[in-house]
Amino acid sequence: MRPTPRAAVLAGLGGAACVFLVLVMPDFWVLGLSVPAATLLAVALDALSAPRRHHLHIEIDAPGVILIGETETLRVALTLA
Repeated sequence: MRPTPRAAVLAGLGGAACVFLVLVMPDFWVLGLSVPAATLLAVALDALSAPRRHHLHIEIDAPGVILIGETETLRVALTLA
């Protein structure tokens, strides 16, 4: 599984929010534990909202043989159905 860029940003913001919360309100450090849980929930929701693999149609138009030093065109078409 590879996370989406949105999930990576959410995870980074979650960690930063946790550190900020502990620095600003040290007495409420326990709330800092809820930030990673909320981040995991957000990443899980992001994964569920991503398109499914069976909805993706891939067409590849590649040359049969490519020799060293030659330039050829490789066409890849991705369609989300």
